[in-house]
Amino acid sequence: MYPQVCQEKIRKLIIRHLDLSKLYGDLPQSRLDFLKREVLLDAELSFMIQYEDGWAVDVLVRNLYFQRLKLVEEKLKLARKTQCHCRRKPLPSCPRVSSELGLIGRRTRSASSRITLLSARLDSATPSLLHFHSAIVRAGLCTDEHLRQLFRMTPKSRDKFILQALGKSTLFERVAVMDILGRMNNEL
Repeated sequence: MYPQVCQEKIRKLIIRHLDLSKLYGDLPQSRLDFLKREVLLDAELSFMIQYEDGWAVDVLVRNLYFQRLKLVEEKLKLARKTQCHCRRKPLPSCPRVSSELGLIGRRTRSASSRITLLSARLDSATPSLLHFHSAIVRAGLCTDEHLRQLFRMTPKSRDKFILQALGKSTLFERVAVMDILGRMNNEL
C-alpha cells in the first residue's frame, strides 16, 4: 500500500476517534490504544502488525496528530455538511478553526461556534456519541441562542426535547449528551 493512502486512512481514523481539541500528551491512553487496534485490524493496514508492539502506528499517529489544525478543518467540513434544519441559515464557514475549537482558549462571537464544537465534544466521549450530532441539529438545536434557550426551559421540557431528539437511545446516552450540552452552555 502506498504511504499516502496509509496516512489518509489513519488520518480519517484520528478524526473519528480522537479529541482534536486536546494536546497529544493529554489524550487518554485508552483512546490511543483503541485507535491503534482499529489501524491494526484494518485489512489494508494490517501489514503494520509486523512491527514489534505496533510502534510504527504510534509514530504515524503522533506525526499526523501534530498536524491537527488540518485534521480539525477536515472534521469541521464533515460537521458543516449537517445543515441547520431550522429557519436560520446553515452553519457558517469558519475562517479561524483554532478559535472555533477553543484550542487557544478564546471565545468566538460566531452565531454557531459552540454548536460547531458540539461534534468534537460528542466524539470525545467514551464511547463516542458523534452519531447523535445530526439528530440534535435536525431537532432544531443549531445556534448558541438555541442552546441558551434549551437551558431556560424547565428540566421536564429539556428532558422531553432530548428524548425526542435522540430517538432510540439509552438513558446513559441521553444523560451523557445532556451533560455535554450543559457544560457547553456554562461556557457561553
